[in-house]
Amino acid sequence: MKNLLLGFGLLVSLGMVGCSNQVTAEELEISPSFTHENGEMFGNDQKLAIIGGDVAAGEEQKWMWHFWGDDLSGKEWEARAVHSETEEEVEPLVQFQTPLAPIDGDIEAHAVSSVMFPTEGIWKVQAYIEGEFFDEIIVEVLPEGAFDEEREAAEQEEQLMFAGSDEYAGGYYWANAIKSEEQVDIVVGINVSEQQRFNIEVADRVIFDRNNSYTIKGDEIAVDETIFSTNEEGHLLIRSTHPIRMVEELDQITIRILDGESREEIYKLILEEI
Repeated sequence: MKNLLLGFGLLVSLGMVGCSNQVTAEELEISPSFTHENGEMFGNDQKLAIIGGDVAAGEEQKWMWHFWGDDLSGKEWEARAVHSETEEEVEPLVQFQTPLAPIDGDIEAHAVSSVMFPTEGIWKVQAYIEGEFFDEIIVEVLPEGAFDEEREAAEQEEQLMFAGSDEYAGGYYWANAIKSEEQVDIVVGINVSEQQRFNIEVADRVIFDRNNSYTIKGDEIAVDETIFSTNEEGHLLIRSTHPIRMVEELDQITIRILDGESREEIYKLILEEI
C-alpha cells in the first residue's frame, strides 16, 4: 500500500511538472513595437520585423516584412502561422513578393505581402527561408468585424500598396508605394557599384526634390534640388510624399542616371499593385 501511494504521488508530481512546461496563450507575449528609420515596426529588432496594421479574422491586411542577417536577398521565403490554443496551422500569406529583395541600411532584405488569418486569437507567425526556420513573431488577431466601425467612418480611405524591383545596368532598383485618399508615400532604393547621381520622377510628372523627399541613406550634399547622389558605397534610399491630386497613376518610377550635366540613361521601374 505504501509503495502504491508513493507511485501515485510520483505520477501526480510528474503530471504537474508536465503541465507547468506548457505555454498557454495568456503566457505568450505579443511581439513589441519599435521605431526604425524605415517606419514603425513590430517584431524582433535586428532579426525579423513587420510594417503593417492590426489584423481581424477573415480579413486581408498588408504587411511589409524586414529581415536582418547575411546573404538573405534573392532567397525564396514563406510563412506559416500556428494558433496558440487550437494549434491550427495555416499559411497566412495571401499574396507575397518572393524572392527577398535587398534594402539599404542595416536591414538585409524585405518583402511585401497581404496576410489573412481564419480565426481570432494569439498566433505564432513563423518565417522560413529556403525551407529553414528563420524567426517567429507573436501577433494577436482581432475578432471578425473588429474594424467595421472604423471602416464606415473612414468611408473611402482605402490604402493601396504598390511595389517593384529590377536589375538594370549593373545596379539594383526597387520601390514601394502606399496610396491613400489624401497622399502617396514612396520609398525608392538604389544599389549600384559606384557613386552615382540620379533624378527620380513618379508617373512622368512629379519630380522628387528636397522639399517633398527625405534622404534616408545617400550623399547629403545637395548639388541641385532635384539631384540625389548615392553614398560612396553606391547606396541611395529616399522617402518621398506627394498629394494624391499630383499622382493620378502609380504604375512606374522614372530614374534618370546622370553623368555630369547630361542625362545619360533613363530607366523606368514598373510598379504593380499587390
